[in-house]
Amino acid sequence: MTAGGLYPSQLAMWRLEQEQPGRRDCVVAALVRLTGAVDVPALDAALTAVIARHEALRTGFTDRDGQPRTFVVPPPPGALVVVDLRGRDVPRGETERLAREHSATPFDLTAPPLVRAALVRHSDREAVLSLAMHHLVTDGWSTAVVVRELAELYSARVLGRTPALAGPVRPYSEFAAERAAWFATPDAAAQLSACLRDLRGQRPLPVPVAGDAGTAAEPGDAVVTWFGEELSGRVRRAARAARTTPFVFLLATAYVWLAGLTGETDITLASAMANRTRRADEHVVGFLTNIVLLRARVPPSLPLVELLATAGELVLTAYERQAVPIEHVTDRLAAENPAADVKPSVLFCADNAAGVGWEFAGLTAEPLDRGWIVPKRPLSLFLQEQHGRLGVRLVYRTDVLGRGTARALGAAYRTLAERAADRPAATVGSLLDGVPLVGTGPHRTFTPRPAHPARP
Repeated sequence: MTAGGLYPSQLAMWRLEQEQPGRRDCVVAALVRLTGAVDVPALDAALTAVIARHEALRTGFTDRDGQPRTFVVPPPPGALVVVDLRGRDVPRGETERLAREHSATPFDLTAPPLVRAALVRHSDREAVLSLAMHHLVTDGWSTAVVVRELAELYSARVLGRTPALAGPVRPYSEFAAERAAWFATPDAAAQLSACLRDLRGQRPLPVPVAGDAGTAAEPGDAVVTWFGEELSGRVRRAARAARTTPFVFLLATAYVWLAGLTGETDITLASAMANRTRRADEHVVGFLTNIVLLRARVPPSLPLVELLATAGELVLTAYERQAVPIEHVTDRLAAENPAADVKPSVLFCADNAAGVGWEFAGLTAEPLDRGWIVPKRPLSLFLQEQHGRLGVRLVYRTDVLGRGTARALGAAYRTLAERAADRPAATVGSLLDGVPLVGTGPHRTFTPRPAHPARP
C-alpha cells in the first residue's frame, strides 16, 4: 500500500483531485434509455443492494496533513434520484440533457457513496437512467460488474426470484492490502527491474497536430470506425492463422498506423490490464486496472508476421507483470532521468464497458452517449465489439485533431487492418504505401503544427 493506505493508482488520482478538484476525467459514467414500465422501487432497492455489496462504493477520502485517509459509510436508503417529467410538455432531448447533467456533476470525495444514479422519466414507458461513479472506486471492469449486478437484482425483484449473484465478494481494501504486501517481495522487485530494463530510453510519441484542430484541449471528442461483418471475419481468421488473437492482431495494426502517423520506429503504447489475476478478484469492485507500457521497434522493413509475434510476446509479458503499478515504473524512470518525459501519449486497449448488457426484466435498454469526453492523452484507441463486428473508437484531444482528420485516421486504420488481414507476409512499409495518413511520416497529407507534449 502507499501513503494513506491507498493503492498506487488511487493515490495518483487522489493527488490529481487535490490539484484540480472536480475533474470530469475522474468521473466514470454511463447512460441508457429504458423503454417499458420501470419499477422504481425495485430499481432503488437494487441500487441500494449493489452499494451495500461493494465496500469501495461506500468509501470516502479525506485529507489529513496532506495525506489521504479513507473511511467507509453504511449504504444510504433511497440512493436513486428520480426526476419525473411525465405529463410535462418537454422535448425528448430534455430527458437526455438532464441525465447527462447528472452524470457529469463532480463528486465530493468526503461525501460517500461515490456512486449515484438518476432516473429521468419522460413518460410512463420511457426514461433515461444515468449511472456515475468516481474513478477512485471503479474501473472499466468494475463498472461492468456494477451494471450486471444492478440489472440482475432489479430483474430478480420484479420476477420474484432469488438473484443469481456470485457469493460474497471480498472488499477492495483486502485486495489492496494483499498487493501492498507483495510490493515488498523479491518477486515484485524483479518484475519492476524487468519493466525498467525494457523501457529505458523510450519517449512519448510526438503526436502531430492536425490543421483542423481547435485551440482548447477540452472537451475532447471521439469517432468510432466499424469494420463490418465481412472484414471483422477476415481479421479473426487472419488472427487464427497467425496463432494469435484479434486484440494482438489489431495491436500490431496500431503499431503500423502509428509508424505512418508519426514517422517513428521506436513506439511505446500504453494499454490497460484488468489486474485481476485470481478468480477471487473477478467480482471485486474498485480501481484495480493497471496501465502497462508496450514497446516495439517498427522499422519499414519489418515483416508483419514478425510484428505480430512481437506484439503477442509484449501482451503475454505485460500480463505476467500487470501487478507492477505503472506509478512505480514511471517514478523510477523519472528518478533515473529527471529530464525525460516518461508518460505515454497514446493508449490502445479493449473497451471492457462497451459490450455491457443492460438486461433489465421487462425493459428494453438502449445505451446512450454520455455526451462529454475529457481525454487523458492526445490519442487513445479502444477496441470494440458489437453484434459480431469489430471496431475502434478513437478518443482525441480537440487541440490535436479535428473531427474530419479523426474520421480520416479511423478510415486509414481500417484500411491497414484490411491489408494486414490479406497480406500477412507484407512489410510495415508496404502496408503503409499509399495509405493517406496525417503526420510527420512520408504518408502525411498535411504539414502539421508543432506537436503538443503528452499530459498526465
